[in-house]
Amino acid sequence: MNSTKHSPENTPVVVSCCRTAIGRSDSSEGVFRKVRGDELCAFVVKEAVSRGCVSPEYIEEVVVGVTQQRGELGGNVARSISLLAGLPSTAAASTTNRLCGSSLQGVAQACHSIMAGAEDVHVVAGVEHMQHLPMDSEIDFHPRAFANSCRAVLSMGLTAEYLAASYGI
Repeated sequence: MNSTKHSPENTPVVVSCCRTAIGRSDSSEGVFRKVRGDELCAFVVKEAVSRGCVSPEYIEEVVVGVTQQRGELGGNVARSISLLAGLPSTAAASTTNRLCGSSLQGVAQACHSIMAGAEDVHVVAGVEHMQHLPMDSEIDFHPRAFANSCRAVLSMGLTAEYLAASYGI
């Protein structure tokens, strides 16, 4: 563990948060069926920034966690989301994918940058649109990738069971 002491200026804090409403994912009745995932995320980012105590011109980076990084959420979707949210074009943007932990990875990246003194203000978000981009659709796993383990090692269910057993949850 790093024993470096961090000054209060380099201590990450959360100043705002919000999310979309949870809605049904149905092709004919789903509440967000006609809205793109990048637009949903941009709306949330814009709202979170408006609730915060930091002026948008101070935002140095936008990090967006995405699991299904293709289609409307492909490429560096964090840049699109940042611009759609009306954030300054001077803010860097990066998209990260660590499957179900993608948004948490984004938070970790932002914290590391702030603690290192590299940047001061980040916006971190996560986006999925399970109706538009169903889980594991269009993914072609290499046939030998899981030669020594089953594909289930990717499952959050197994992770939850492991954590429950390890921590007595």
